[in-house]
Amino acid sequence: MSVSPAQLERRRVVVDLAISLASAGGYEAVQMRRISEETGVALGTLYSWFESKDLLLLEVMARWMTDVCSELRLRPVTGTTAAERVNVRLEQALDLSMAEPVRFRACVRAFTVPETGGSDAIGRMEMDFRPAALRGHGGRGGFVRRS
Repeated sequence: MSVSPAQLERRRVVVDLAISLASAGGYEAVQMRRISEETGVALGTLYSWFESKDLLLLEVMARWMTDVCSELRLRPVTGTTAAERVNVRLEQALDLSMAEPVRFRACVRAFTVPETGGSDAIGRMEMDFRPAALRGHGGRGGFVRRS
């Protein structure tokens, strides 16, 4: 099924509002009816895009992780061993994630709901995070030094 640019824009607006609500008020603040009213997107359409608030919050998390990974790509990875470099990269990722603690808790709560396990958003987060986590050591694209 083809998605028009206007539909993509409406979906982006929905996710943007969910980001704002989650950042300001956490998990409880993200309410599908409110999002529908504020964006003018029919409630049925919202539920066709995101079967639940938890899946919408996973979309929020996926976009956020894309931003985190973009930032990670710009940061150097220091350390003399692979374990040290992994530790540095994980600390960097956590620091970036915790810059918005209320949103972070809302997304983690949604992430732990069993029904969200098969979400496309989770697959996108994995695709974004793996390359970003492994880049940054000496421009060679990995944590392990090669001789």
